[in-house]
Amino acid sequence: DIRRPWADAVLVRGERVEAVGSSAELRKRARGPVQVIDARGMTVAPASVDGVLCAGAPADLMILESTLTKLTEDAIRGAPRLLELAAGRVVFDRDGVA
Repeated sequence: DIRRPWADAVLVRGERVEAVGSSAELRKRARGPVQVIDARGMTVAPASVDGVLCAGAPADLMILESTLTKLTEDAIRGAPRLLELAAGRVVFDRDGVA
């Protein structure tokens, strides 16, 4: 969203991203028991460089161990990964944050 290029929360349901927005907004939308993964101010990005982070996108995400101001291919590839999700499931959790 060009009006809001950065968000502080991602809601994943099953294998898809359900919504991207503010933590308060997405907590209201979550139903039932939820697992919260705190990215601690780091960057959440699509697992593939050409992927998108929007509602309906595959829940293939990663948390990068840095705060990026631009999500370029080089920046994403160069940042160490803290956590990775594939189809909404944790497949790599370096520091046990999930």
